[in-house]
Amino acid sequence: GFETILLVENPNLEDTLTKFMPDVIVFSRPSTMIRGRHVRTELNVPVLYWAHDLHAKRTSLAEELEGISASDSLVMSLVEQLAISSADLAVFPTKEDSEAACRKYSVSSTEEHQYFSIRSSSPIPEAIREENLVFIGSPGHKPNQDGLFWFLEECWPLVKDKVGSVKLQIIGAWQDSQIYRQGNDAVEFTGQLAEYEVSHLMSKGLIGISPLRFGAGMKRKTLQYLESGLSVVSTDFGLQGLPTNQDNKSWLRANTKIDFVDAIVQLTQQRNITSEIAKSGNAFVKQFFSEEEFDLGLERILKKAKVQRR
Repeated sequence: GFETILLVENPNLEDTLTKFMPDVIVFSRPSTMIRGRHVRTELNVPVLYWAHDLHAKRTSLAEELEGISASDSLVMSLVEQLAISSADLAVFPTKEDSEAACRKYSVSSTEEHQYFSIRSSSPIPEAIREENLVFIGSPGHKPNQDGLFWFLEECWPLVKDKVGSVKLQIIGAWQDSQIYRQGNDAVEFTGQLAEYEVSHLMSKGLIGISPLRFGAGMKRKTLQYLESGLSVVSTDFGLQGLPTNQDNKSWLRANTKIDFVDAIVQLTQQRNITSEIAKSGNAFVKQFFSEEEFDLGLERILKKAKVQRR
Protein backbone atom coordinates (compact mmCIF):
# COMPACT_ATOMS: atom_id res chain seq x y z
CA GLY A 1 0.00 0.00 0.00
CA PHE A 2 0.88 3.69 -0.22
CA GLU A 3 0.63 6.40 2.39
CA THR A 4 0.89 10.11 1.63
CA ILE A 5 2.05 12.21 4.56
CA LEU A 6 1.02 15.86 4.55
CA LEU A 7 3.40 17.93 6.65
CA VAL A 8 0.67 20.41 7.58
CA GLU A 9 -1.17 17.60 9.33
CA ASN A 10 1.96 15.76 10.48
CA PRO A 11 4.54 18.28 11.71
CA ASN A 12 6.49 15.52 13.46
CA LEU A 13 7.66 13.69 10.39
CA GLU A 14 10.03 11.29 12.11
CA ASP A 15 7.42 10.01 14.59
CA THR A 16 4.84 9.56 11.83
CA LEU A 17 7.22 7.53 9.67
CA THR A 18 8.27 5.38 12.62
CA LYS A 19 4.66 4.53 13.46
CA PHE A 20 3.87 3.67 9.83
CA MET A 21 6.91 1.36 9.48
CA PRO A 22 7.31 1.77 5.70
CA ASP A 23 9.21 -0.55 3.38
CA VAL A 24 10.34 2.39 1.23
CA ILE A 25 10.22 6.16 1.85
CA VAL A 26 9.85 8.62 -1.02
CA PHE A 27 10.48 12.35 -0.55
CA SER A 28 9.45 14.69 -3.36
CA ARG A 29 10.88 18.05 -2.22
CA PRO A 30 14.54 18.85 -1.43
CA SER A 31 13.70 20.56 1.87
CA THR A 32 11.58 17.59 2.97
CA MET A 33 14.31 15.16 1.93
CA ILE A 34 16.82 17.06 4.05
CA ARG A 35 14.42 17.24 6.97
CA GLY A 36 13.79 13.49 6.87
CA ARG A 37 17.30 12.32 5.98
CA HIS A 38 17.97 10.90 9.46
CA VAL A 39 15.19 8.29 9.17
CA ARG A 40 17.26 6.57 6.50
CA THR A 41 19.54 5.27 9.25
CA GLU A 42 16.99 4.99 12.04
CA LEU A 43 14.48 2.86 10.10
CA ASN A 44 17.01 1.09 7.86
CA VAL A 45 14.77 1.25 4.77
CA PRO A 46 15.50 2.55 1.24
CA VAL A 47 14.93 6.30 0.87
CA LEU A 48 14.21 7.86 -2.54
CA TYR A 49 14.41 11.52 -3.44
CA TRP A 50 11.89 11.86 -6.29
CA ALA A 51 12.51 15.23 -7.94
CA HIS A 52 10.15 16.88 -10.39
CA ASP A 53 13.14 18.65 -11.98
CA LEU A 54 16.66 19.87 -11.33
CA HIS A 55 15.86 22.98 -9.29
CA ALA A 56 19.27 24.65 -9.44
CA LYS A 57 19.39 24.25 -13.23
CA ARG A 58 15.97 25.88 -13.68
CA THR A 59 16.89 28.73 -11.32
CA SER A 60 20.24 29.30 -13.04
CA LEU A 61 18.61 29.50 -16.49
CA ALA A 62 16.15 32.08 -15.18
CA GLU A 63 19.00 34.16 -13.73
CA GLU A 64 20.85 34.08 -17.06
CA LEU A 65 17.74 35.13 -18.96
CA GLU A 66 17.01 37.99 -16.56
CA GLY A 67 20.67 39.06 -16.30
CA ILE A 68 20.75 38.86 -12.50
CA SER A 69 23.29 37.41 -10.06
CA ALA A 70 23.47 33.67 -9.51
CA SER A 71 22.86 33.85 -5.76
CA ASP A 72 19.58 31.90 -5.73
CA SER A 73 20.89 29.08 -7.92
CA LEU A 74 24.03 28.77 -5.77
CA VAL A 75 21.93 28.37 -2.63
CA MET A 76 19.68 25.87 -4.40
CA SER A 77 22.75 23.89 -5.54
CA LEU A 78 23.82 23.42 -1.91
CA VAL A 79 20.30 22.38 -0.88
CA GLU A 80 19.92 20.03 -3.83
CA GLN A 81 23.31 18.42 -3.31
CA LEU A 82 22.46 17.64 0.32
CA ALA A 83 19.05 16.24 -0.68
CA ILE A 84 20.50 13.97 -3.38
CA SER A 85 23.40 12.75 -1.24
CA SER A 86 20.99 11.99 1.64
CA ALA A 87 18.99 9.49 -0.44
CA ASP A 88 19.79 5.96 -1.52
CA LEU A 89 18.54 6.88 -4.99
CA ALA A 90 17.56 10.17 -6.64
CA VAL A 91 14.95 9.95 -9.40
CA PHE A 92 14.48 12.59 -12.13
CA PRO A 93 11.79 12.77 -14.83
CA THR A 94 14.22 13.10 -17.75
CA LYS A 95 17.52 11.52 -18.75
CA GLU A 96 18.88 15.04 -19.28
CA ASP A 97 18.25 16.03 -15.65
CA SER A 98 19.51 12.70 -14.29
CA GLU A 99 22.80 13.01 -16.19
CA ALA A 100 23.15 16.69 -15.27
CA ALA A 101 22.73 15.83 -11.58
CA CYS A 102 25.47 13.19 -11.85
CA ARG A 103 27.87 15.71 -13.39
CA LYS A 104 27.00 18.64 -11.16
CA TYR A 105 26.95 16.83 -7.83
CA SER A 106 29.42 14.01 -8.56
CA VAL A 107 26.94 11.27 -7.68
CA SER A 108 26.09 8.01 -9.42
CA SER A 109 22.91 6.99 -7.59
CA THR A 110 20.41 8.61 -9.96
CA GLU A 111 17.67 7.21 -12.16
CA GLU A 112 15.24 8.44 -14.78
CA HIS A 113 11.51 7.85 -14.55
CA GLN A 114 8.65 9.77 -16.12
CA TYR A 115 6.74 11.90 -13.64
CA PHE A 116 3.34 11.46 -15.28
CA SER A 117 1.20 8.67 -16.68
CA ILE A 118 -1.75 8.76 -19.07
CA ARG A 119 -4.79 6.65 -18.32
CA SER A 120 -6.09 4.39 -21.06
CA SER A 121 -9.00 5.97 -22.88
CA SER A 122 -10.92 5.66 -26.09
CA PRO A 123 -9.37 7.11 -29.28
CA ILE A 124 -9.72 10.84 -29.82
CA PRO A 125 -12.86 11.30 -31.93
CA GLU A 126 -12.72 13.10 -35.23
CA ALA A 127 -14.08 16.45 -34.13
CA ILE A 128 -14.49 19.79 -35.84
CA ARG A 129 -11.88 21.79 -33.96
CA GLU A 130 -12.09 25.53 -33.61
CA GLU A 131 -9.21 27.76 -34.67
CA ASN A 132 -8.04 28.15 -31.09
CA LEU A 133 -4.64 28.03 -29.44
CA VAL A 134 -4.51 26.75 -25.86
CA PHE A 135 -2.06 27.51 -23.07
CA ILE A 136 -2.39 25.97 -19.62
CA GLY A 137 -0.23 26.77 -16.60
CA SER A 138 0.04 28.43 -13.24
CA PRO A 139 1.12 32.10 -13.01
CA GLY A 140 3.04 31.15 -9.87
CA HIS A 141 5.60 29.24 -11.96
CA LYS A 142 8.27 31.57 -13.39
CA PRO A 143 8.79 29.67 -16.67
CA ASN A 144 5.05 30.06 -17.35
CA GLN A 145 5.11 33.79 -16.57
CA ASP A 146 8.11 34.43 -18.80
CA GLY A 147 7.00 32.13 -21.63
CA LEU A 148 3.47 33.47 -21.87
CA PHE A 149 4.66 37.09 -21.67
CA TRP A 150 7.19 36.43 -24.46
CA PHE A 151 4.56 34.76 -26.63
CA LEU A 152 2.00 37.57 -26.19
CA GLU A 153 4.58 40.31 -26.79
CA GLU A 154 6.67 38.79 -29.56
CA CYS A 155 4.67 36.08 -31.35
CA TRP A 156 0.96 36.75 -30.93
CA PRO A 157 0.80 40.02 -32.96
CA LEU A 158 2.53 38.27 -35.89
CA VAL A 159 0.20 35.29 -35.66
CA LYS A 160 -2.84 37.60 -35.71
CA ASP A 161 -1.48 39.47 -38.74
CA LYS A 162 -1.30 36.20 -40.70
CA VAL A 163 -4.36 34.40 -39.30
CA GLY A 164 -6.85 37.02 -38.21
CA SER A 165 -9.50 34.56 -37.05
CA VAL A 166 -7.30 32.67 -34.57
CA LYS A 167 -7.99 32.97 -30.83
CA LEU A 168 -5.94 32.16 -27.72
CA GLN A 169 -7.41 30.55 -24.59
CA ILE A 170 -5.30 30.79 -21.41
CA ILE A 171 -6.22 28.35 -18.64
CA GLY A 172 -5.18 29.21 -15.09
CA ALA A 173 -5.65 31.82 -12.39
CA TRP A 174 -4.06 34.71 -14.31
CA GLN A 175 -6.66 37.36 -13.41
CA ASP A 176 -4.39 39.06 -10.85
CA SER A 177 -1.27 38.98 -13.02
CA GLN A 178 0.25 41.70 -15.19
CA ILE A 179 -0.24 39.42 -18.19
CA TYR A 180 -4.02 39.60 -17.72
CA ARG A 181 -3.89 43.26 -18.78
CA GLN A 182 -2.49 42.20 -22.17
CA GLY A 183 -5.76 40.48 -23.02
CA ASN A 184 -8.06 41.56 -25.84
CA ASP A 185 -11.03 40.21 -27.78
CA ALA A 186 -8.90 37.44 -29.27
CA VAL A 187 -7.36 36.39 -25.92
CA GLU A 188 -9.60 34.64 -23.41
CA PHE A 189 -8.55 34.09 -19.80
CA THR A 190 -10.71 31.21 -18.62
CA GLY A 191 -9.61 31.27 -14.99
CA GLN A 192 -9.06 28.08 -13.01
CA LEU A 193 -11.08 25.19 -14.44
CA ALA A 194 -12.10 21.78 -13.16
CA GLU A 195 -10.41 18.82 -14.86
CA TYR A 196 -13.48 17.93 -16.91
CA GLU A 197 -13.76 21.56 -18.07
CA VAL A 198 -10.13 21.54 -19.17
CA SER A 199 -10.71 18.32 -21.12
CA HIS A 200 -13.79 19.78 -22.82
CA LEU A 201 -11.99 22.99 -23.79
CA MET A 202 -8.96 21.16 -25.16
CA SER A 203 -11.15 18.74 -27.12
CA LYS A 204 -12.37 21.71 -29.16
CA GLY A 205 -9.01 23.44 -29.61
CA LEU A 206 -6.52 23.08 -32.44
CA ILE A 207 -3.02 23.82 -31.08
CA GLY A 208 -1.44 23.56 -27.64
CA ILE A 209 1.52 25.91 -27.08
CA SER A 210 4.49 25.55 -24.72
CA PRO A 211 6.53 28.74 -25.36
CA LEU A 212 8.89 28.19 -22.41
CA ARG A 213 12.30 29.86 -22.53
CA PHE A 214 13.81 28.12 -19.51
CA GLY A 215 13.01 25.30 -17.14
CA ALA A 216 13.87 21.72 -16.27
CA GLY A 217 11.99 18.46 -16.01
CA MET A 218 9.08 17.14 -18.00
CA LYS A 219 6.13 19.43 -18.71
CA ARG A 220 2.68 18.19 -17.86
CA LYS A 221 1.07 20.79 -20.13
CA THR A 222 2.77 19.30 -23.20
CA LEU A 223 1.65 15.76 -22.34
CA GLN A 224 -1.85 17.06 -21.63
CA TYR A 225 -2.03 18.68 -25.06
CA LEU A 226 -0.92 15.43 -26.71
CA GLU A 227 -3.41 13.40 -24.68
CA SER A 228 -6.21 15.77 -25.71
CA GLY A 229 -5.50 15.46 -29.43
CA LEU A 230 -4.08 18.96 -29.82
CA SER A 231 -1.22 19.61 -32.21
CA VAL A 232 1.73 20.89 -30.19
CA VAL A 233 4.10 23.77 -30.87
CA SER A 234 6.84 24.01 -28.28
CA THR A 235 10.34 25.19 -27.52
CA ASP A 236 13.04 22.77 -26.39
CA PHE A 237 12.12 23.44 -22.76
CA GLY A 238 8.52 22.39 -23.30
CA LEU A 239 9.66 19.13 -24.93
CA GLN A 240 12.27 18.06 -22.37
CA GLY A 241 12.23 14.32 -21.91
CA LEU A 242 10.63 13.74 -25.33
CA PRO A 243 12.65 12.35 -28.27
CA THR A 244 13.80 14.60 -31.10
CA ASN A 245 13.09 11.82 -33.61
CA GLN A 246 9.39 12.63 -33.21
CA ASP A 247 9.88 16.28 -34.22
CA ASN A 248 7.66 17.25 -37.20
CA LYS A 249 5.81 13.98 -36.71
CA SER A 250 4.20 14.12 -33.24
CA TRP A 251 4.82 17.81 -32.51
CA LEU A 252 6.56 20.89 -33.96
CA ARG A 253 9.66 22.23 -32.23
CA ALA A 254 10.28 26.00 -32.49
CA ASN A 255 12.83 28.01 -30.50
CA THR A 256 12.72 31.43 -32.17
CA LYS A 257 9.93 33.94 -32.60
CA ILE A 258 9.80 33.43 -36.37
CA ASP A 259 9.82 29.62 -36.12
CA PHE A 260 7.12 29.65 -33.47
CA VAL A 261 4.87 31.90 -35.54
CA ASP A 262 5.49 29.95 -38.75
CA ALA A 263 4.63 26.65 -37.02
CA ILE A 264 1.32 28.01 -35.75
CA VAL A 265 0.43 29.49 -39.12
CA GLN A 266 1.23 26.20 -40.87
CA LEU A 267 -1.00 24.23 -38.48
CA THR A 268 -3.93 26.64 -38.84
CA GLN A 269 -3.73 26.69 -42.63
CA GLN A 270 -2.89 23.04 -43.42
CA ARG A 271 -5.47 21.05 -41.48
CA ASN A 272 -4.51 17.71 -43.02
CA ILE A 273 -0.97 18.07 -41.61
CA THR A 274 -2.38 19.28 -38.29
CA SER A 275 -4.62 16.23 -38.01
CA GLU A 276 -1.77 13.81 -38.74
CA ILE A 277 0.53 15.44 -36.18
CA ALA A 278 -2.22 15.40 -33.55
CA LYS A 279 -2.96 11.71 -34.15
CA SER A 280 0.72 10.79 -34.01
CA GLY A 281 1.28 12.78 -30.81
CA ASN A 282 -1.75 11.23 -29.17
CA ALA A 283 -0.64 7.70 -30.08
CA PHE A 284 2.90 8.42 -28.83
CA VAL A 285 1.85 9.65 -25.40
CA LYS A 286 -0.57 6.76 -24.89
CA GLN A 287 2.11 4.23 -25.77
CA PHE A 288 5.07 5.60 -23.82
CA PHE A 289 3.27 7.29 -20.91
CA SER A 290 0.72 4.62 -20.13
CA GLU A 291 0.02 3.50 -16.58
CA GLU A 292 1.56 0.13 -17.47
CA GLU A 293 4.84 1.78 -18.54
CA PHE A 294 4.82 3.88 -15.38
CA ASP A 295 4.33 0.82 -13.16
CA LEU A 296 7.11 -1.13 -14.87
CA GLY A 297 9.51 1.75 -14.37
CA LEU A 298 8.48 2.17 -10.76
CA GLU A 299 9.07 -1.53 -10.06
CA ARG A 300 12.55 -1.29 -11.59
CA ILE A 301 13.42 1.74 -9.46
CA LEU A 302 12.18 0.21 -6.21
CA LYS A 303 14.28 -2.89 -6.87
CA LYS A 304 17.33 -0.73 -7.55
CA ALA A 305 16.72 1.28 -4.37
CA LYS A 306 16.74 -1.91 -2.29
CA VAL A 307 19.99 -3.03 -3.94
CA GLN A 308 21.53 0.40 -3.28
CA ARG A 309 20.53 0.10 0.37
CA ARG A 310 22.47 -3.12 0.78
